[in-house]
Amino acid sequence: MEDNRDNLVVILAGYCNEMDHFVRSNPGLRSRFPIHIQFNDYSCEDLFQIALHLYGERDYVLSSAGRWRLKNLLSEFSSQSHPHSGNARFVRNLTEKSIRRQALRLIDKNNLTRKDLTTIEDVDMPELSDLKV
Repeated sequence: MEDNRDNLVVILAGYCNEMDHFVRSNPGLRSRFPIHIQFNDYSCEDLFQIALHLYGERDYVLSSAGRWRLKNLLSEFSSQSHPHSGNARFVRNLTEKSIRRQALRLIDKNNLTRKDLTTIEDVDMPELSDLKV
């Protein structure tokens, strides 16, 4: 590694306290990883925008009721989240689960329109307790 250090980047990522403990566990690590960057958790509005982006990447849109339900879920999550919740991961899990629930809701229906197939409704949103944090 030393011979190629100008062509090598190693990134360690994790929760602040655990990473600090890890780096302090071996005196040689701190000098090998001299740059430490801490990222704050996303705000509720950030999480909402991330969710909209994830839906948009898959050509889904939220109904008005779906948007309202999503905002409420994210607000509830933000107010009670565990420090190791991985909040962007939570949003990804939420969007993926709602897409699966939408598919299950539509599976037995006939004469579906493109709008039906691409719209996430409030009933498609999972309960907070159904999501792994």
